[in-house]
Amino acid sequence: MSVSKVGAYALRFEWSDGHNTGLYTYRSLRGELCECEECIRSRAG
Repeated sequence: MSVSKVGAYALRFEWSDGHNTGLYTYRSLRGELCECEECIRSRAG
């Protein structure tokens, strides 16, 4: 797997099977997908 930065707002992953479609914005990675305790508490309210 490799990761490349897209501008100042997202990351693009190239997965081990070779596909690399989709951008993952920092906002979605941190706010919607992150499973750290801080983000879980933040989403809970």
